[in-house]
Amino acid sequence: MQTHFEDAVTRPLDANTLFALFPALSIPSPAGAEANPVWAPTINDNDTLTRAIRPPVEATKSTRANLEDSEQARIDCKAAFLDEQARAEFAAERYNEARAFTERAMAIRRGHYGESDPLLSDSFCALGVLSLRLDRVDEATWHFEQAIEILDHRGRGADLEMASLYNNLGASARRRGDLLSAQAHYESALSIKIDLLGWQHQSVALTLTNLGRLAEQLGDVQAAAHHFAHARQIAECTEGAVGPALAASLLGIGRVLLRRGDDVGARFAFERALQIREAIRCSPRQLASARFLLAIALEQCAPDEARDLVVLAIQDYRSANTLHPKNLEAMCTWLTLHDAQATYPRSGH
Repeated sequence: MQTHFEDAVTRPLDANTLFALFPALSIPSPAGAEANPVWAPTINDNDTLTRAIRPPVEATKSTRANLEDSEQARIDCKAAFLDEQARAEFAAERYNEARAFTERAMAIRRGHYGESDPLLSDSFCALGVLSLRLDRVDEATWHFEQAIEILDHRGRGADLEMASLYNNLGASARRRGDLLSAQAHYESALSIKIDLLGWQHQSVALTLTNLGRLAEQLGDVQAAAHHFAHARQIAECTEGAVGPALAASLLGIGRVLLRRGDDVGARFAFERALQIREAIRCSPRQLASARFLLAIALEQCAPDEARDLVVLAIQDYRSANTLHPKNLEAMCTWLTLHDAQATYPRSGH
């Protein structure tokens, strides 16, 4: 069974299968942490894609000089307003509505600028992110590839926007089950980021976390542990004690510890990750993910506490505006099995 509930694993069923059930939830940005509007990509693929509203960079000097009262200014303002509406819908997890606003803004700019629209790659990127959120993986892949082609054509093959696109293309490939392509895309993103930012940067930590999750899916637990530990070290240096990259790395570390049978170590990692996600006010789905993992670490030593966490996780998940039925099914299955074992204990217990 494959779902999109990315952080979670559970052990009442087959452990080796269930550790790979859930690809990871997206990393939220702390409230108020960034001045520019951003698009946050997919569930486990933790990057942000800036879609800043800026004056058209390819306008002529005479047009720029008269931008305030020109037809071009009117078009840009209308498209910018639609982009703002799209961001608001995205933040509320109304992805179909966000997609409609983004497409309208894109059509307005392309109608005026044609293929020289300076925000064309941003629009394709946003549509790719929204397609992934709507589980339209092939569409997402096409949108990201279009954005990459535009940036390549404009001589921007090694900037941070390209790194984000490679990250998201990796997310699409991973969602399709093409793990080797996903790895290549993530590594391309990492290489660009290191060249431009150095190792000590939050964005580098997020890409390392993505590589760690991918290593988990490929069954390479040692590589996964290495990536998560490195991501944690960078996140603690760049974010301090509270930050989305740190929470993501801690969840990865906890999953590795669960695989190795260290429930105590996993519990501490998950507890800290949950505290961070609560502090940065992430989405209900992301809270549900962290609670579900903590419950799994507690199910042997504190079954009642574990059950309470899963009940709360289910409530969190149901409060989200968008639901993947299999995600909810996974949590409900855990709860059903837990209650059945409590009601009808096996012999010898």
